[in-house]
Amino acid sequence: MYNISGKKVVVMGLGLHGGGAGVALYLAKHGADVLITDMKTKAQLRDSISMLKKYPKIKYTLGKHLAEDFKNIDILVANPIIRQDNKYLNIAKKSGAKIYNDVSLFLEQCPAKVIGITGTKGKSTTAALIYHIIKNKNVYLGGNIRISPFIFLDKLSAKDIVVLEMSSWQCEGLAAIKKSPDISVLTNLGIDHLNTYKSFAFYAKAKALIFKYQHKGDYAILNRQDKYTPKLIKNIKAKKKYFSINSKSGNYISKDYLYYNNKKLLSIDMLPLIGEHNKANILCALEVCSILNISISQIKKSLITFKGLSGRMEVVKKMGGIIYINDTTATSPLAAIASIRSLSSPVVLIAGGNDKKLDIENLAIAIINRVMSVVLLPGTATNKLVELFKKKNFIDYSFAKNMKEAIKIASNKAVKGDIILLSPGATSFGSFINEFDRGDQFIKEVHNLK
Repeated sequence: MYNISGKKVVVMGLGLHGGGAGVALYLAKHGADVLITDMKTKAQLRDSISMLKKYPKIKYTLGKHLAEDFKNIDILVANPIIRQDNKYLNIAKKSGAKIYNDVSLFLEQCPAKVIGITGTKGKSTTAALIYHIIKNKNVYLGGNIRISPFIFLDKLSAKDIVVLEMSSWQCEGLAAIKKSPDISVLTNLGIDHLNTYKSFAFYAKAKALIFKYQHKGDYAILNRQDKYTPKLIKNIKAKKKYFSINSKSGNYISKDYLYYNNKKLLSIDMLPLIGEHNKANILCALEVCSILNISISQIKKSLITFKGLSGRMEVVKKMGGIIYINDTTATSPLAAIASIRSLSSPVVLIAGGNDKKLDIENLAIAIINRVMSVVLLPGTATNKLVELFKKKNFIDYSFAKNMKEAIKIASNKAVKGDIILLSPGATSFGSFINEFDRGDQFIKEVHNLK
């Protein structure tokens, strides 16, 4: 562990989800001299700042970054989304500062066994499912799942297990500490985040860091169906374990049953999670269970009781024979396509927003082929969808200025037996604070319906 007492530390990006606040609290508690800098204003960061009131010595530069804040410091903990070529980050590097993001600093300080989960789709659900199955007093959940692992870091010992969801940006931080999780999971790999990465190759390379620093006694869990994965795992030292929804042995799913170690576990009708993508998430979780020797009874009970996560195919309300589903975290075309295809009932889709420089044509095709009607939120991705709709003579789409209007239009179009699905396939920026705010507004407006 790295001794941070008395160190001059800059936290770059306090943020709104508790990640930056969790880091700052840990640093201040352990005697660091902490300065927080963020482009957001004090008013915008009010809730995050209130979490830090116990430590009045923490300093702030808000609404801007100042070059002098990054000079003559010992540590910089940068928000994971900060790019490696950021000018302020480079000032800190030149001054000799150690550079971390939240996950890399956590892993350097963490004495426990870590199960790290990343992927283009399914990482949050898979992380939460693994935690739900194996949880006891010695198991903790944190990371990109909106739970700062620093809130429980001081409790950890070598006997504990941490289930840690990791974004591609958080994986980037592993290069600085040359450390990967003991069990590393890649749910799948698809094209995403081209608004922040120069190319798909850079994005894939960031994801692959979750395996790069593993040892021979570690485990790498991989999706056998993923076409990009083989190129990433040539030099992996860890033991490889694979999952696949097409598998017919080991852990697999038949037409009617889920099997664990070739033994019938339970009927798929008993699984609350829906969709082919969630079958893959379940099989992925089972590979972790087999490594940890989790009992069949514990797995069975946990699978039946797992209800999924907020914002991920979350059933918000059933009213008048219409089901309202919040899938706001589907911020890429691939994620929205998977959600649309997982439903058999007629769908009125709420979609659109700003794009991430991703190809959106397949989403347009999925909407045309599988969706009854679509309500579009403002943004650049919406503009691209409309162009494709016009080319393909698809006319059943409407525009909404905000979520309240979107719910009103969708509810007027839906009839008994339909599903109203929020699965945007795009980012929330511009119209909402973030995708969670978008989902919260969906939930609020749905509950306001009479």
